[in-house]
Amino acid sequence: MDEVQGIKYWNTPSIRYDQTENSFESFTEKLLARYHVHVGNLVSCGASACATLAEGMGWLRPEDYPQINGKSIQFDDFIMAYMNDPRNNFTQDPLVFDNEIIKNYVDLIRDLFGKESVYRRNINFKNTASNLCMGNGVQLCMIDPGHFVSAIAYDHKDNTIIYLDSRKLPGSIYKKLTPDCFKNIMSYGIVYLKGEEE
Repeated sequence: MDEVQGIKYWNTPSIRYDQTENSFESFTEKLLARYHVHVGNLVSCGASACATLAEGMGWLRPEDYPQINGKSIQFDDFIMAYMNDPRNNFTQDPLVFDNEIIKNYVDLIRDLFGKESVYRRNINFKNTASNLCMGNGVQLCMIDPGHFVSAIAYDHKDNTIIYLDSRKLPGSIYKKLTPDCFKNIMSYGIVYLKGEEE
């Protein structure tokens, strides 16, 4: 057995999307700043986590990126636009960005990538590690701050879950969750299916 098991390209650093490079994030921060509201770069984390997992699963290639006049649009921008397009009718709550509703990602993954995912309400350390060992990615939601991250691999050696965070944080881009740290993870998430889920 491999010491680390995960999604297809878990150990390829370029799969990580940086939400600070997302135009929706930048625009929203500037707009809210006019009203003296600061959300701490948490607006497009779901879209960035989704794009990271899609690329890490091998569902998304650079040549798939939307182009305008030969320039690529970052794919998490495209996800933000898709989710918040009123024609997609994800939610009726005018105060909530549709990309903040985790259940909406199941439809988006099917619509954009033609792949299957599952919304789960019983997410815990053990079943997340098990899914990662099967090659399934998991989109997790932190409690504090409320923030989506991409679980990409399980390290058998130190019993940790390796994840990517779309925020610019100090140290390695590969962050780790121990079973104890998993207490800061909501009990729901999206499992991106490689094949059969357990």
